[in-house]
Amino acid sequence: MELVPANLPMAERERRAKVVRRGAVSAYVVAAVFVVVSVAAFF
Repeated sequence: MELVPANLPMAERERRAKVVRRGAVSAYVVAAVFVVVSVAAFF
């Protein structure tokens, strides 16, 4: 929760933390897809 502003109410901080976490997971999924496609391109 360090990535969201501390001056927000706790409920809003938790909501924004979930959004940031979801975005990070999405970025990892896209990166994994790129890796798989790159490896598959060699074969």
